[in-house]
Amino acid sequence: MKNIYPCLWFDDQAENAVKFYVSIFKNSKIGTITRYTEASSKVSGRPKESVMVEMFQLEGQDFMALNGGPQFQFTRAISFFVGCETKKEVDTLWKKLSVGGKVLMELDTYPFSERYGWIQDKFGVSWQIILGKYEQKITPLLFYAGSQRGKAKEAINYYNSLFGNSKITKMELYTKDEGDEGFVKHASFELSRQKFMAMDSHNDSLIEFNESISFVVNCEVQKEIDELWDKLSMGGEKGQCGWLKDRYGVSWQIVPTALGEMEQNADAEQSERLMNAVISMTKLDINELRRAYDGNTVDKNADEKELVISHVVDAPHDMVWKALTESEQLKYWWGPKGFTTNNIRLDLHKDGVYHYRMTSPEGNEMWGKFVYKDIIPLKRLVFINSFSDEKGSIVRNPMSATWPLEVFNTLELSEQSGKTTIILKGHPINASETELKTFEEGRDSIRKGFEGTWEQLDLYLEKVQHVPNIV
Repeated sequence: MKNIYPCLWFDDQAENAVKFYVSIFKNSKIGTITRYTEASSKVSGRPKESVMVEMFQLEGQDFMALNGGPQFQFTRAISFFVGCETKKEVDTLWKKLSVGGKVLMELDTYPFSERYGWIQDKFGVSWQIILGKYEQKITPLLFYAGSQRGKAKEAINYYNSLFGNSKITKMELYTKDEGDEGFVKHASFELSRQKFMAMDSHNDSLIEFNESISFVVNCEVQKEIDELWDKLSMGGEKGQCGWLKDRYGVSWQIVPTALGEMEQNADAEQSERLMNAVISMTKLDINELRRAYDGNTVDKNADEKELVISHVVDAPHDMVWKALTESEQLKYWWGPKGFTTNNIRLDLHKDGVYHYRMTSPEGNEMWGKFVYKDIIPLKRLVFINSFSDEKGSIVRNPMSATWPLEVFNTLELSEQSGKTTIILKGHPINASETELKTFEEGRDSIRKGFEGTWEQLDLYLEKVQHVPNIV
């Protein structure tokens, strides 16, 4: 997991708001800008080519601004706590944020601080300005009120159970004499090293969380996306485009880092395809996004044309997974029936390569390779398969000059009652019409070939289960 940062939802003022914030905070800058494509414009009602998302930094911290329309208004449920090292810094920042804004708590001396104030700026975003030195200059503060009042402690513990590199650094509770005993007076915690604060409302405030401020979670691999999506949405609501609302009403966007990388490098056509893919999804799928980016999801009948081969193995899925991913096991069964496989290289990671040589009973040699595109341990392998030469360069199928150079494969595992089902889906990519026709005509021979391969896998796993130390 890379990082977590806030997203501010504006009607159509994101550009002005970003310029304003960058002008008043130090170590700040405007980053990449994403504009509405034709597809996203139709869905949102926003003008095509207008600014959709603008990335920016304040005090070296990442933020996102979104022009999403008038659906949501900022509330005090999430504010930003800003530590200032001098009174002059407090007063200067307060003065700038106050212009056109609304005072929520006067800038003054309080029992907890020599200089503190709470202001809602002219765009509606809330800021708590305090005198004091803090390791993280700007910290999101979650205010549990209304229907969520009294749930801050529970929520903090829940979040800490879901995110790595997380910890609770402070938990101060109200005593019986102060009010609602056990409610959170003030808490500090970290999620993936991003600092947060939280507190319960001291009174019956009706303030509620909404989508005006959400938290973007960048994930490196699909496994992280799948796990966070399922766990964070449990008891909450699943939305479109990677958005969800957790059981406490806080909104999150679970986003692959690969999406941002693709958006930065995309041309107009790729941007349009990417956006079409995003708006068609609830949970974002890295593999599908890459296929959209590469132009491999244009065919609406792709699922019908995809070759699907399934096989049930009488072995637990952890054992099957190892047989599929470990060099010393693949050599015992991978390849056409009767062939001998020699592994040259296996790097099991994204963009890693499995390079191998197959030798027929007559002594003829063929080379092949996988390029791994996504790996979810024990669940899924996504890879591009090709014939190759001994150096690993892609070559034509030695038995068919019109066979596709590359085949995109998704292999999934599931276990029930100690048996593992393998489902392999494949389709050509970057293929000509002639190559597509050859692939289509070769479906039966592919299935027949895999029958022999699966037979070898079955025999090998039977030996593994009954003969100790075979590997």
